[in-house]
Amino acid sequence: MDVLSVCRCCLAEGLHKDLKLPYVFLNKREIYSDMLLECFNIVEPTKINLTWTPHTDKYKLRDNFINILRFSNVLPFKNKSLLGFICAYCDIAFPDPADLRSHTDQDHKKDRLKIKFKKALSEYSM
Repeated sequence: MDVLSVCRCCLAEGLHKDLKLPYVFLNKREIYSDMLLECFNIVEPTKINLTWTPHTDKYKLRDNFINILRFSNVLPFKNKSLLGFICAYCDIAFPDPADLRSHTDQDHKKDRLKIKFKKALSEYSM
């Protein structure tokens, strides 16, 4: 026997059947949620196990890059060209990594965690 209840989808009051409870129809025991799954491959929202991730892989890579900068003494640079190592904060090239380190420590100390990343993070190295 159906009891007055509230629909989970539209919140309308009325005679609604519970999808999880077994009902007897033509002398057969039926569970509507199982029928929906078998016939139409519809999964109840309560059965879906979603894991929410706040960042895409690009943002995870950027966050990892910033954490490495924050908690270590690595020296970020954009690329190594024929002119030398290119500073990650500006586009000045230094043939010697020690010169790049002193330049970074003197000129970019306040900008250490404020690298403006381009779309391709593969351009940056440590």
